[in-house]
This record gives sequence, structure tokens and C-alpha cells, in this order.
Amino acid sequence: MASPLRIIAVQHDIVWQDAVQTLAGIEKLLAADVPVPGSLLVFPELCDVGFTMDSALAARSASSSVEVFAHIAKRHQSAVVAGLAQALGAQSVGNCSVFLDPSGRLLGRYVKSHGFSPGGEHLAYATGQGAVVWDFVFPGGSTRIAPAICYDLRFPELFRQSLDHHTDAHPEVYLVIANWPAHRQHHWRSLLMARAIENQAYVLGVNRVGRDPSVEYAGGSILIDPRGQILFEADSRAGLFQADLDLDAVRAYRTSFPPLRDRRLSLHAPRGMN
Repeated sequence: MASPLRIIAVQHDIVWQDAVQTLAGIEKLLAADVPVPGSLLVFPELCDVGFTMDSALAARSASSSVEVFAHIAKRHQSAVVAGLAQALGAQSVGNCSVFLDPSGRLLGRYVKSHGFSPGGEHLAYATGQGAVVWDFVFPGGSTRIAPAICYDLRFPELFRQSLDHHTDAHPEVYLVIANWPAHRQHHWRSLLMARAIENQAYVLGVNRVGRDPSVEYAGGSILIDPRGQILFEADSRAGLFQADLDLDAVRAYRTSFPPLRDRRLSLHAPRGMN
């Protein structure tokens, strides 16, 4: 029997293109509300500099920011998922989710699959090759985690791509980190709810607060269980929001009510028009 996994959404403001000030603010939040050791701390998309289209600046900042998050992981003896820009080669930068274990070691990286074309993100950042799944061992057990970033939330096929077609070893937790604008906040909540229900998984959405030069952010970080029940929902204030995930309950629910097993994968292939 697995022990619960404590998951913590760190909802914070971001000082535009200023990682030093932003990270100082994060450290203050963590000092004021110290995480329980063994937790999983999750931070928003591009959480050190904001949703900037200056990808070179974002990547330069992240080279130092990732070390700060490694120290946070070690200090709080907790795993960390944070949104940071990462160089993917000599000429390209990805908008990424990086996963660090409690020793600060890199466990995995996901590159955002869908660039936000209305904002020009597809021109500034290279897109990834689709879903990844992280196997995560924590003090009380293990689970499978699938990351996604902001605009990815609008594409349910990415979430279904993470399902294992040959076994029932599907992701039990989806992490959606974002800089989601306040004027589309109702989309944020509704889409996260849908992803949880249709994939029978915990879905954590972690958004930022504050504003950048052109957009206001309303927070609203939220954790939804596999049945679509809300376990917490933040307002527009910075802070830590947390709950314990009962992974045995996910597995029991999937066994007793098995729509994931009833998928007809043959219907997924494109068909010609008659």
C-alpha cells in the first residue's frame, strides 16, 4: 500500500525578465511556508523570467536558475518541477519543464509541444516531439507523471499520447505549468477538469500571478482528482497550495470503472472521406 504523495503548487509573481528578483521572491515564499520533506514542488512556466519571446535571455537566465532550484530541492529534501528555458542545441531553445530529485539531480526534461502562435512563441522557441512520462519514486511509493506546458492544455491528443497502449501503466499525475492569462481563466479551469476526468488521473495546474508588460495573470492553480473533484483551488494571491495524492485510490478507481481499457485504438488512425 503506497503512502500519499504530498504535492505543492508554488504560485508566485514573476519579475519581468529578471530571474534574480523573481527567485528571491520564491525563496521568501518557501521560507514563510516551509514544505514538508519528501514533497513534490511544482512551479509555473518560465518561472524565472516570465513568458518572454527573448529566448536567448531566457536560456541565459535559466543556466543559473536551474542551480537555484537544485539548491531548493536539496534544502527542502523534495523533488522539484520548474518551467525554465533550455538550450536544445547550438541554435535552438526550448520552453521546458525540468524535473529534479531531492538531491538536485536532473531526472527528466519535457519540451513544450505546442508553441503559442498568437504570441509568436513558435518563432522564438523550438517545439518538442510530444509526450514524455517520468517514473517517480518518492519515500512512500512510486508513480508515473506526465508533464505539459500551458498551450499544450488545449490539445487532448498530447495527453492521450502519454497513455501506454500495451499495459495499464498510464500516468497517474499530469502536471500542467503555465502563464495563463486572466481573460481566458474560464478555459483554464474547464480544460484542466476535462483532462482529469477523461484520463482518470490527478491533474495539477500551476499558474503565475501578477502581470507582464501586456498580460494580467489571475493564478487559479488547481488540483483535480480522477473523478473531477477539486482538492484545492487558489485565488490570485501568491502562496503554496498543497494536498496529498492517494495513488492507491487512482488505481482502484481505474479498475472499478475502466473506460481507459475500453478505448478503440483502431479509431485513432486517420480515415479517408467517402
